[in-house]
Amino acid sequence: MKEIVLLQKDDKDLPTNQVCHGGVKMKVIVFVISTLISFNVLAETYVCSQELSKFGRSGEIETLELERMGNVFKERTSSLTLQISHESKSHLILSQILDYYPSLTIVFIDKDNKEWGMGYFIMSDFKKSPPEPLSYGKCVIVN
Repeated sequence: MKEIVLLQKDDKDLPTNQVCHGGVKMKVIVFVISTLISFNVLAETYVCSQELSKFGRSGEIETLELERMGNVFKERTSSLTLQISHESKSHLILSQILDYYPSLTIVFIDKDNKEWGMGYFIMSDFKKSPPEPLSYGKCVIVN
């Protein structure tokens, strides 16, 4: 590695023989700035709501807040953590599979139409006729 030695002209500016290693400081600054920018680009929260009349709770509204935390989304008011199964410019599909009580939670978000749907499934759900209703509503993107 090349070293550049900066010699001091007076006591005010630099310590005597300060060594700068080939732009390492500049590389660190560029890395930090690009990391901060990428976190801001990926930081997003979907606030999704639905009216609950199809669940026998007419007039009630349920809200789900899904916040991106790296490569997963977390629901702000519960322990729900969803993996990103698919993401494109227009769609987002999130899922959670629980092994200890075999179940699947799936969330579809249509980014263009600001709609969402969610289903929770266990094996016994497939035996029910008619099946349990699925969640559906509108979303807004915050951040």
